[in-house]
Amino acid sequence: MTIEDREIVDRILESEGGKFTDRGDDRGGPTKWGVTLAPFAKAKGIALNDSTRAALVTELKLMTREEAVAIAFEQYLVEPKFTLLGSSQLREVVTDFGYLASPRRATIALQHELGLVEDGVLGPATAAAANTRDGRRLGFCVIAWWFEYIGRIVSGNMADADHDGKPDNAENAAGWLNRIGRHQRRLA
Repeated sequence: MTIEDREIVDRILESEGGKFTDRGDDRGGPTKWGVTLAPFAKAKGIALNDSTRAALVTELKLMTREEAVAIAFEQYLVEPKFTLLGSSQLREVVTDFGYLASPRRATIALQHELGLVEDGVLGPATAAAANTRDGRRLGFCVIAWWFEYIGRIVSGNMADADHDGKPDNAENAAGWLNRIGRHQRRLA
């Protein structure tokens, strides 16, 4: 892991915080350091199903920050091939978007902004196209797509699982938007 990639992961985990949560309004379910049960189970090499869920939740509660760093690096930088992006500024925006929404969705946003086929796979063509552009500027374009994505989520789902009178996605939107704001300041 490069120093730049470690700093990217550290900033993502700092945004997420290390508190274990299991809120009904969080589509990811049980979470610690932003790591949800599915990526945690994958890192452990354990199939996530009804018979393993309770034990995995118990282990997730005990997950260390360094375990979260390893999962974030492997599943959100290496596997989606975000490490092929030459600009650390762009790599951070795409990785964080992937951490929140999915690496596939972040790659689609990047491909959209590059005018490429939106297949959600960061292959040689996407990397080459991204690496010929100004990473800072392209990062702003991906952030614009990210804003639009949040708008679609908030306006499309008005569920209120915690019954507090506020749509769950609207409650989460403040955190998502604050996070995007931090990226804008870093790119400016």
